[in-house]
Amino acid sequence: MHKKKRKNTRNKVWPETVTHVKYRDPLNSNNIVSFKAGVDNLGSDGVFIKTDEVIVSGTDVDMKIDFNPGSHPPIFIFAEGIVLRTEKNGFAVRFTKIDVHALGECIMARLNMK
Repeated sequence: MHKKKRKNTRNKVWPETVTHVKYRDPLNSNNIVSFKAGVDNLGSDGVFIKTDEVIVSGTDVDMKIDFNPGSHPPIFIFAEGIVLRTEKNGFAVRFTKIDVHALGECIMARLNMK
């Protein structure tokens, strides 16, 4: 099996980084599912979310990525994406909408925290 190479790199994030995920249940579009999960790695084009939740590949998701929950001022960004693949410990999302400049600002703010 030949692995597909990524265009952009992904990097591990701070252990406390979480995301709030929201999506429409594919079996019942009137049902909105939401949960909080950990973030394993992040890049400009996607994220790997650590969770036991099972989401079908191809599902559109909305996310709030919080780099340091409870910090003042808060350090978070909103993003939209599509689930590319699921694994036993989570799922990978390719961003379809994210402000990369704001993402960079969040990362810099987190790096500069004391």
